[in-house]
Amino acid sequence: MKATWARSGLAALVLLVLVTAPRHPVAQQVAQLTEEQTKVRVSKGDESLAREIVDKVSESLFYTMFDDVDVRVADGVATLTGFVTTSSKSKEFTKLASQVRGIQRVVNRIETLPASMMDEALRAEIAVKIYGSPAFSDDAKQRVGPVHIIVRDGQVTLTGVVDSEAERQRAELIARHAYGTWSVDNQLRLEN
Repeated sequence: MKATWARSGLAALVLLVLVTAPRHPVAQQVAQLTEEQTKVRVSKGDESLAREIVDKVSESLFYTMFDDVDVRVADGVATLTGFVTTSSKSKEFTKLASQVRGIQRVVNRIETLPASMMDEALRAEIAVKIYGSPAFSDDAKQRVGPVHIIVRDGQVTLTGVVDSEAERQRAELIARHAYGTWSVDNQLRLEN
């Protein structure tokens, strides 16, 4: 009889705590803190998944300075955006992303640039001039340099990371003076 009363008394106490605890300010702070910590853990997990995908894509032999792929991960869903020169690259990068443990689904929003001999010649000219300049001579030794050159119908977009504002301006100047350039969108970022 005492055991039954003790169990029912304990159950009533637990019920009382569960009903009143959410209204208590300390309990609310703990619940909010736990929720915020959970969000941080999720975003850090997503961030590390995105970093792993970026590493796989940038190490791929298909990835060149004429491609630019951005990766976002939210709740295990990877979204790939950017530009590539062939549709086979887009498919390959999607495949690489789907192989990362923790990725549940891949959304491919990578745009394939139209095939154009003029654009290809413009890309090559800009690349040779940028990586042939003294400011970027060390970068020329890398398989894929830090400046990515995206060209569509003579419109040039420069992406990537450079060491200084002078390098950023130099790359833009080279792209502006290349034969066939209609416009330049300089999206180069400075390394922190």
